[in-house]
Amino acid sequence: MLAALATQTKTSFALDAPLPQRRAIALRGRMTIDAAYARLLAGTGLSAHRVGPATFRISAAPAAPNAGPTAASADPTVSSDIIVTARKMRELLSQVPGPVTVHVLDGSAAAGSDAGTSAVATQVQGLIATNGGPGASRLFLRGIADSPFIGFGQSPVSVYLNEARITYDAPDPDFRMVDVDRVEVLKGPQGPLYGTGALGGVYRVMTIAPDLGQFAGRSRQRLAGLPGHGVGASVEGVVNLPVRQDQAALRLVGYVDVAPGWINNAGGRSDVNRTVVRGTRASLRVVPSEGWTFDLIGAGQNIRALDSQYVDRDKEELTRADRTPEPRSNNVWLTSGVLQGELGPYALTVSTSLATQRTLKVDDASSAASSLGLTAPLRYAETRTYQVFDQEIRLANKSGRTPWALGVSYLSSRSGARGRASEISPMIADLLDASRSVTETAMFAEGSRPLIDGLRLGLGIRVFRSTVKEDRDDDVGTEVRSKSLWGVSPSATLSWLPSSASLAYFRVASAFRPGALIRPTWKPAATMPISWSHSKLDFDALRTAAGFRLKLARSAPSGRTFSRTIFLIPALWRRVTLATRISWAAN
Repeated sequence: MLAALATQTKTSFALDAPLPQRRAIALRGRMTIDAAYARLLAGTGLSAHRVGPATFRISAAPAAPNAGPTAASADPTVSSDIIVTARKMRELLSQVPGPVTVHVLDGSAAAGSDAGTSAVATQVQGLIATNGGPGASRLFLRGIADSPFIGFGQSPVSVYLNEARITYDAPDPDFRMVDVDRVEVLKGPQGPLYGTGALGGVYRVMTIAPDLGQFAGRSRQRLAGLPGHGVGASVEGVVNLPVRQDQAALRLVGYVDVAPGWINNAGGRSDVNRTVVRGTRASLRVVPSEGWTFDLIGAGQNIRALDSQYVDRDKEELTRADRTPEPRSNNVWLTSGVLQGELGPYALTVSTSLATQRTLKVDDASSAASSLGLTAPLRYAETRTYQVFDQEIRLANKSGRTPWALGVSYLSSRSGARGRASEISPMIADLLDASRSVTETAMFAEGSRPLIDGLRLGLGIRVFRSTVKEDRDDDVGTEVRSKSLWGVSPSATLSWLPSSASLAYFRVASAFRPGALIRPTWKPAATMPISWSHSKLDFDALRTAAGFRLKLARSAPSGRTFSRTIFLIPALWRRVTLATRISWAAN
């Protein structure tokens, strides 16, 4: 019954005490969410305490005066259970047969306008954010990594904001953790539910939904400085505005973060890598009728770094040779609409999103000026644009005994890159002009059912058709190629839940992503009798051969329950390396 209440109210709860075995009462009528939790827990010796706008902690009710100690605790190290939606079904975290991590940001060091994905990565085991600079990092999970550099290859981790897919082959936009409820991380291939690209897993940021019942607001300011370097500051604000009581509400978020620079140029410029982040988000929630909600989100963020963040090895610490400034920027915009409602015993979700990202990177290319027939100092500026359109319709049952979800999806990704070298004079050389488009149309289903007491079988499948088209014009030449592929991405899980304190499972899963189609050729010099070319015409394929998780729990004298989780997840990644061809020619 608690899971059903959380589903209807779009909330999550954490358990700090076991639930008693008793028949649940039925809730009817209009009441606040807090009142609904209180009525449902009446007579159980438990109470629900709101610890966030959409999060409750359920623990033993406070004892009456002189009644002695109880097992209630708000210690963050205490084992707890929460509702997660990463697998597109509302499930208890402790019963998910797969490597899932949920990081709740309430009071976390990884929250705020000065904290992005890198801060979350320090809190989530197995999650790595490459240090490519502000707005130029890639995410890796469990060591499933190809390259830290940004190219046209699809990222091995799918990044989501609520139901909206943000990236395909773009860098992680590094959304700041302002007004965020939690981050859900699915580790391992997630092909059946999330489609192409989810080789390493899924990184999902869940924001706080508008509160239909009350006006609220908060703000936070921070001032920071580095000894001997610059001063930075951040400010953020959140306002919740009920438009119509219990039917519509608007939630507005805004933030600015100025990170002080800490690198000096030998030519006299100091703190050259100062970075400014500006972001805003507006969320509208409408309840057209009982059991139905519509959420509309518009979000944008701009990251601008005044210079790059590396130093020279032969210079003194945090100092480099004077060079042409190398600014970077990342602009991302997102629009998302989600309709959710009840169709009898089923839950319907219709989501549509459009994410656009534009990056600019400027490098000092003076050392290559002579080989390009240009004059130093020389700047190379590369602009990349990314667009992801994602549409999904799915149906899930609301029964906790046999959970399942099935649906259809369509994804379209378009990417483009243009690189130019320019001198101080008006001379400009176009060195790169490339574009890539990918579409995927798919049907998917995943679910599980009990076999015998404590033993459960889960199956998932995704049938998809993916099309890739690339167009490249560079110093090697011009080429246009396209390819389509039908594919199947299955999964199977056998889990055993002997008690609420332990879970063991065996899981086989898979995921795919398109490879590159263009065959670039490299010739070191006209006098060398060797040329080298490579191509990637097949799809990458990753399979988790097996999985195991054991959750161990023990009770302390105080009544608290501490837990430790052990993961063992071997994986097989096929067709990762480039197909290489080396040819020799006589002089």
